[in-house]
Amino acid sequence: MKLAFKLLNVLFILIWLVLIGMLLQRFYSGKHERLDIQNVIAQLEAREEWMGVYKDGVKIGFVGSSTYILPDGNYRFEQNWFMRLPVMQHLLDTRIEGYINTRPDFRPLDFSMTVVSAGQTMEFEGHVSEKMLRLDINAAGQHSQRHIPIKGKFTMPLAFEHMVPNLDLKPGKTYTFDMFDPLSQKTAPVEVELVERTLLTVLGETIYATKIRMTLNGMDSYTWIDPTGQSVKREETLLGLVMLRESKEAAMKIAPPPEIVATTSDLLVDVSIPVSRLIPDSRFTRSVTLRLVSKGVDWSQFLLETERQTILARTDSSVTVKISQTRPDLNDSLCLPLDTHGLDSWLMPTDFIQADADTIRHLARQILGEDHPQAWSAANRLGKWVFKHVEKVPTMSIPSAIEVLRTMQGDCNEHTTLFTALARAVGIPTRIALGVVYLDNAFYYHAWPEVWTGTRWVAMDPTFGDMIADATHLKLLEGEFDQYPKLLPLIGKMKIHVLNYQ
Repeated sequence: MKLAFKLLNVLFILIWLVLIGMLLQRFYSGKHERLDIQNVIAQLEAREEWMGVYKDGVKIGFVGSSTYILPDGNYRFEQNWFMRLPVMQHLLDTRIEGYINTRPDFRPLDFSMTVVSAGQTMEFEGHVSEKMLRLDINAAGQHSQRHIPIKGKFTMPLAFEHMVPNLDLKPGKTYTFDMFDPLSQKTAPVEVELVERTLLTVLGETIYATKIRMTLNGMDSYTWIDPTGQSVKREETLLGLVMLRESKEAAMKIAPPPEIVATTSDLLVDVSIPVSRLIPDSRFTRSVTLRLVSKGVDWSQFLLETERQTILARTDSSVTVKISQTRPDLNDSLCLPLDTHGLDSWLMPTDFIQADADTIRHLARQILGEDHPQAWSAANRLGKWVFKHVEKVPTMSIPSAIEVLRTMQGDCNEHTTLFTALARAVGIPTRIALGVVYLDNAFYYHAWPEVWTGTRWVAMDPTFGDMIADATHLKLLEGEFDQYPKLLPLIGKMKIHVLNYQ
């Protein structure tokens, strides 16, 4: 169920992107008014800002932001987050550091972001040329590089805060622009709305502040900006985080660990989906019918109609899905090597599923031995080995098969990634399902593999040690880390009603 850890990781990255990320200056017309910031130039001054981060009224971290005027006239914006996150009655320290260098017109030159959590490090670096963005990703000891064509000029939302006092924003009107998301390597629309101008008391002083709503991937965040363009308050509604301007000394005074554990809600529970009807012995379910309810969600964007899943009914705000456990037909399961015509994409190595690595191939052959079993028998051996040998430890990083092989620990993503690499290495087409699974009276976001046995796809779950995944595994998407942001619009908004099970 620890896909939720990865979604939390994505959430923090998206929050960081909204604050200091890259925006494409390409604006929409239509129902949302064009936000033309190209000709607005703010007079920047070097400065430093600090904010305390609160959850449920308890300080769990801080954010430090710095603005520099470089000798050549360019700008440098830096930001440093530290959060002590309550997860499963434990505290997970997470640090996010980043910077962006821009020209005087706020077009970026280069940027960097590093996420460190639970001993895992993930790094993004971007270098911008005239028509190309080179994006380097280092995660779990693995490096990948992308060259992404760009159109138009770039700007950045941190500069947007400086510009707000000079923009003619109208209360109640929505303005839209595009943001570049390095996770999906695509642009995503960001909505901006001036909600109101109000009085706030900050550091003992009452000031007028402009309240701005920003919506990205279905997530609302609010920022209060003073007349000089400085943020005085922020709210990230999905995680219940509140950030308040404070002195550096005050911001860095975090609550004692026992107080955080005792008085703040668990982040995994925050993003889980509780149900009123319980499913006893859920690991043995063969069939489950669920009604998914969420207003404003385009269900066609999710893989609800699959080999295991059938849509029974659909309305504007809900969809009813029947999930049937798929079991292999041992008489039809073919011997390796399989005829994989049309399935080559599920055999290919990727940046983080290194099925062609010598260490992965050697281990897969070692697990299977010298014989050439049926595809299903081979998948079983690999799944049982992963379940037995990979320690169940929550992580917040991009899963990498080689890194999992080195550490031999991780959550559902690490189990699934290593299994997928091993299975592909011996010629078994394998894909990754992203969705939710029932556990302890709620549904949790989860990842698991699906293997091709020669005649059909069968869902497995090496994280739970279930060689045939039970029917409470609801698949929503397929893919790797770049698909995770697509789940964000559902978090905190989707409800699940259990209609029946057997």
